[in-house]
Amino acid sequence: MQDELESQNSYQEEESFWLEFFSYALDFAALHVLYLLKKKESELLTVLETQIIEEIIERGIKFYRTDLSYDNTLLFDTLMKLKKCDSIF
Repeated sequence: MQDELESQNSYQEEESFWLEFFSYALDFAALHVLYLLKKKESELLTVLETQIIEEIIERGIKFYRTDLSYDNTLLFDTLMKLKKCDSIF
C-alpha cells in the first residue's frame, strides 16, 4: 500500500514537471513567434498540431499586446488562416 502511494506521488510529480516544462516551452515559442512564422513557417505548419500553433500565437498576442510598436498583423493573419476564417470579428 505504501509503495503504491509513493508511486502515485512520484507519477503526479513527474506529470506536473512535464506539464510545467511544456507550458514554459510554449511561452518561449510565443516570445519568438514572429521569427518562427517568418523563418520557419513551413516547419511549424507541417510538424506541429494546429491547436499547439494556435496556442503559441495566442500567447504571443497576449504577451505583446502592451507593446504598441509591435506589429501583430502576421499573428492575426496566420491565426485566421489556421481557423479558416476571413475576419477576426
